[in-house]
Amino acid sequence: MRWDPTDPLQRHARYSLHSGIWGLFFALLSVPQVALLLGALSLYWGINALRGKLPKSATAKADKSSKGGKGGKRGRRGPAATAEDVAGTSRGQERDDATSAGARAGGGQDGRPPVPLAVTPAQADKAKRTAAISGLVTASLTLMIVAATFSFQFVYSDYYTCQNDALTQSSRDDCKRHLPEELRPFLEDR
Repeated sequence: MRWDPTDPLQRHARYSLHSGIWGLFFALLSVPQVALLLGALSLYWGINALRGKLPKSATAKADKSSKGGKGGKRGRRGPAATAEDVAGTSRGQERDDATSAGARAGGGQDGRPPVPLAVTPAQADKAKRTAAISGLVTASLTLMIVAATFSFQFVYSDYYTCQNDALTQSSRDDCKRHLPEELRPFLEDR
């Protein structure tokens, strides 16, 4: 696994990516209020993940665990969770069995070395940075689409008011006079 679910910065990077994509979908599906919320959250989480500042309580726990206190086993931030803890499997025991068998037979199962479960800090940082930057890009696109939608509705509010107040199809067709000639072909089907 390339990301640590116990690391709040990596969680914020993932949240940024997912909310940015969903915000983009909602913006393209003409639900700008939800898109605005998701885009703003994505922007916040992406910036937070890239800045990389942990809360004081998390840094205190990391300092305590690195000094050999009651904290995590490996001196990392927050509680030390392994992939087995998250997945609910017992691969650690299988790995220990495979390592002892591998030491006797010259490899892991089927003669191959066992798969390492640990992720290097460089891999974790790269995964966090990639997700956070992707979240920022999608959040920016979402917010630009929402801003363009709101601007268009504000500038051409006469057109939208006429459309909403029209009682017949012929009166709705007359609302096109509120639009510039260049935009009329784009809004003919609406």
